[in-house]
Amino acid sequence: MLFVLIILWGITSLLLISDSKNVTTLWLSGFVFCGGAGALAVVVGLDLMPYVQEQYRNETWNLILSRTRIAASLLCYYGLPFTFLMFAMHYRRIVMARVWRSLIPYILLIPALISLWFTPAYTEEYPVHFRAIIWWVIPYMALGTVFILGRKEWTRTARQMHWMTSLAVLPAALFVTVMNYILPSLGHTMMWRYNTAIVAFAFIIFLFTLFNYGFMGIRVLIQKRQLDSTLRAITSGTAILNHGIKNDVGKMKLFGEKMKAYALRTEQQELAEDIEVIMSSANHIQEMIRRVHEQTQDLMLRTESTDLTEILEKVLKSLEPKMIAQGISIVRNYPTSTLLMGDPVQLGEAITNVVSNAMEAMPTGGVLKLHIRHTKKYAELDIIDTGMGIDKKELARVMEPFYTTKAGRNNNYGLGLAYSYQVTKKHGGTLDMMSTIAKGTTVTFRLPRIV
Repeated sequence: MLFVLIILWGITSLLLISDSKNVTTLWLSGFVFCGGAGALAVVVGLDLMPYVQEQYRNETWNLILSRTRIAASLLCYYGLPFTFLMFAMHYRRIVMARVWRSLIPYILLIPALISLWFTPAYTEEYPVHFRAIIWWVIPYMALGTVFILGRKEWTRTARQMHWMTSLAVLPAALFVTVMNYILPSLGHTMMWRYNTAIVAFAFIIFLFTLFNYGFMGIRVLIQKRQLDSTLRAITSGTAILNHGIKNDVGKMKLFGEKMKAYALRTEQQELAEDIEVIMSSANHIQEMIRRVHEQTQDLMLRTESTDLTEILEKVLKSLEPKMIAQGISIVRNYPTSTLLMGDPVQLGEAITNVVSNAMEAMPTGGVLKLHIRHTKKYAELDIIDTGMGIDKKELARVMEPFYTTKAGRNNNYGLGLAYSYQVTKKHGGTLDMMSTIAKGTTVTFRLPRIV
């Protein structure tokens, strides 16, 4: 059981470190923590207490360990169904009034508290009154399962992530329900011994999902924290570089003009042409560093009440002639208005970058799908193409500054997606990207909206 304890509390720590502000993640970490508490009770009862009794014969330590085992065991038996149902409700994104959202946790705790009140004295075989708790445990677990399975996703990759997350959580939750509650209520106690196998299975699925799809957004958050650090370094670096190069290029142009004037006065045409080439190169260097600096500098937003739908329509109108020429059809699915507090210019440029990337992914034609949906606090814009898709290794790097799969094309420095990410982050939102080779790519802007 030490193996189970390490796995479950390790996952709990990873969830909390990665996304401690997300309520859904908090409830899931609570569910996993309660499972780990059950493993702790077994480790204390079967390993630590016998060892302390044999080596130290200290009654104080025995009392502390005994109470720790009882507390951990009760937390597991009463906490698992409660935290599982709370996680499932938030995972399903059930919309309810704020007063009910505040009251629901307390209401759902009532059956557990009543059962706890009537729980007899603790024994290793009967830590709780199984027949007294089964009446609320089974409905909680069943309802939570229905909520999780009923979650709807708009995109193919998001659906894959959802089903992998469900596969990591649901089999373990249902297996534990049978072993820890149903069978003991029928007289078959100590069945928790068989939970190790299902925890190992869930852990394997968790790791696979984490590295291939992202589990509850963990992989995305880790990558974005690394990206934030990279952007800060590049912002400082390009500012210094821009200042230094601009000054030196200015000197080159100044003296180049003098040299060119002298060459023309003395009728040295070949020398004048050579100097013109040098000055043209200097201008190109200055323009290149200016472009890089503009797209990596710390953005200053000019926010106002703006309509995301209107911004999107303007972007599509400017790019539609080129789409028609390429044979790209547009599928629109969004409301007539989506109000945000944002910078319409910066948002328009960020969306343009993503739509342009989608067009480049479909050089021989395809379908561009655009969805906007409203959640309680956010507007989510999906830009979906049916292009060639992006390999997983490249997908992990596409938002890195200066990383590009379009090397050799004019004015492409690999900054478009990094800029779009920075704009979205400055608005208090997120930018997510999912892709499948030969099937297409989905980019999702998630922006706070005016409710």
